[in-house]
Amino acid sequence: MVCFHTGFAQRLLEMKQDPDPKSAARRLHSARRARHAVAGLDFIERLAVLIADNYAVEAVPAGPAPNACCSTLPLHEHCLFKNGIHLGELWHLTPLAVGCGRMAVHASS
Repeated sequence: MVCFHTGFAQRLLEMKQDPDPKSAARRLHSARRARHAVAGLDFIERLAVLIADNYAVEAVPAGPAPNACCSTLPLHEHCLFKNGIHLGELWHLTPLAVGCGRMAVHASS
């Protein structure tokens, strides 16, 4: 399992049931970085689950990946359809990220 913490779910919770679409959209830009990071992982085919705290795991609205014929959600196509990797969306990962930060647990690059 790999978890990507972008802060999106936490930001939605902080809006206390009155989400500001512009603020949420700005936070989703960090999801683009997560998608590009995942796309570069050479071990992605060995994952069981890819989890993110945003919706769709990848940036939305998404567009076709370079050299792709038609997928508008290329990470979904790669994970779900080509490799059977489950996707977890809108997980509240901030408490986990904070706990890992306290323990100085970081992903290696």
